[in-house]
Amino acid sequence: NEPLVISIDKNGNYFINVGEESLAIDLSELKRKSQVIFEANPEIEIVFQSDKDVAFDFVAKAMASVQSVGITKVGIVTSGYEN
Repeated sequence: NEPLVISIDKNGNYFINVGEESLAIDLSELKRKSQVIFEANPEIEIVFQSDKDVAFDFVAKAMASVQSVGITKVGIVTSGYEN
């Protein structure tokens, strides 16, 4: 079971990563898709990927969106914080 990766850019745009593709998605669609995925696989993990230029508010909104459908396995992958 690979985690579902949601990327967030510095402008607050969300992308769902499917294989090698990143498909643009808004928060309401993210919530709907998360619900469907969670119903099919209650063990799903969602990982949010962003860099240091992304405001935490964008990450927090996405996390709240998926957690509102019952997903509890949530992680964050960041970049741009190396020394």
